[in-house]
Parts: sequence; structure tokens; C-alpha cells
Amino acid sequence: MVETADGRLAVRAADDGSLALPESRLSAEQLSHGGLSTAAAARLGCDVEIDFLYSVYDSAQGNPILVYRGRAPGGLGDATADCTLIPAAQTDGARFRDRSEQAVILRYLDERAGAAFGIYAGTQAEGSVAVLTTPPRSHKREEEAR
Repeated sequence: MVETADGRLAVRAADDGSLALPESRLSAEQLSHGGLSTAAAARLGCDVEIDFLYSVYDSAQGNPILVYRGRAPGGLGDATADCTLIPAAQTDGARFRDRSEQAVILRYLDERAGAAFGIYAGTQAEGSVAVLTTPPRSHKREEEAR
């Protein structure tokens, strides 16, 4: 899940016309901070700063889905014709690819509003959220510190 400094989220159109989060398929060896940033930058055509693991769940096919929170301070680049940015307010009522992805996005927006994030672990149907005891640094706090 990638957000810009002005609060817009990167989304793409799924095959059925619904919205979906941009995705990359990575091997276990690529799941480092640098590997994740490189994959996200290649997918979106811009620099992406990966902040933290946000959600882990099994797909209907039993494949693990890992959702990371990232920031694209400069917006999207030109390399991505299938991704766009939408204001967070436009996600309310939007049709997403599946209910689990929509739940991830809606939970993210709720938690972002209070700057209190958690990590979801489970399946597409059920799981639990472990609340982070220290809120992640936000780009607003970093800019204010400069």
C-alpha cells in the first residue's frame, strides 16, 4: 500500500474493473527493505520508501499475501500506465477486487487517521490485529523536524 505525501493512495484497475492495490510477486530472498523498495519503485516508476509490514494473510488459493506500507513522496512516475492515485476519501464506497483487500484498505485509513497502526495476521476470512506500541514515523513529522 503506497501513499503520497498529500494522502492519495496508489491503486490499479483489476481485470474485472474493480480497484486493487499494486502488487509485485517476490521471492523470499527479495523480502528485504532494499528489495521491497526496488520492486515498488519498478512497479510505480518512482521512489518508494517502505515503512513496515502492514498485513499478512492467506489468499483463497493458500498463497501468502504480504502488504507493506510505503510512501511515494514525489508521487507516481511515468513508468506505470495501469496505476493511478486516488484521494483516500474516494476509497469509501469504491468497489475493490475482493473483500479482504477492501478490509485492508479501510483498516489502514482508520488507523492512519489516529496514527496508531497494527499488523493483521490470518486468512482472508478471519485473523487478528496486533497493535504497534510505538506509532511509525509519519512523513509530516519528518518534514516538521527539518
